[in-house]
Amino acid sequence: MLLSACASNVVVNGDIPKPLMQQLPLTAKLNFSEEFLNYTYVEQDKKRVIKSLDFGQAQVELFRVVFGSAFRLSEGNTTASDIEITPKVLSIQYSAPRETALNIYEVFVKYRITISDANQQKLADWVIKGYGKTPTAFLKGADAAFNAATNVALRDVGAQISIGLPLQASIKALTLAKSFNRDGVSTLPTTSPTSFALPSTASEAEVKAARVKALKAALKGAIRAEGQE
Repeated sequence: MLLSACASNVVVNGDIPKPLMQQLPLTAKLNFSEEFLNYTYVEQDKKRVIKSLDFGQAQVELFRVVFGSAFRLSEGNTTASDIEITPKVLSIQYSAPRETALNIYEVFVKYRITISDANQQKLADWVIKGYGKTPTAFLKGADAAFNAATNVALRDVGAQISIGLPLQASIKALTLAKSFNRDGVSTLPTTSPTSFALPSTASEAEVKAARVKALKAALKGAIRAEGQE
């Protein structure tokens, strides 16, 4: 039996589990626009099932949980960060049983995630699509169905970030460069040790310049390796 009740105005309650992933030695700042923080999809077609779908806080929870597991998150404008992450909603679509004659609710969401370094140089421009569906048999109403389907879609996005983020060429390179200690030796486990030579009397400026040089070299290597995969 299909659920016939209209969901009207749905507010999604986030339910995002913390992913199991190794935290990278980078500090990240999350940039949420006002539109993103308060994002609400408003349906223009009055004949469709819902009037609006508010999942602004749910998606903020998603990105805080996932990126908070991947990096150390900086708070406010007083803490320096290695990278800045800016997510944006590109699109959202949904379907309901009375529209498809299928006994499921579906939600499709697409994001663009821009990652920049501390100098506002773009490191990655990532488009991710999430999909969630929920059978109606276990739900009491359309509101609960849309809430559950949206959370499944958000979890799908989170899983893709967790798996794909450490494989991004720019993130791998920045992680490697960040791992160099003052003696010029990378503290990351690697089968081919990477280092740069610095005298013990090197200044902080010289250390920074050497790290930048190493970052460029690592980035080239990471991009080359990614192209061979």
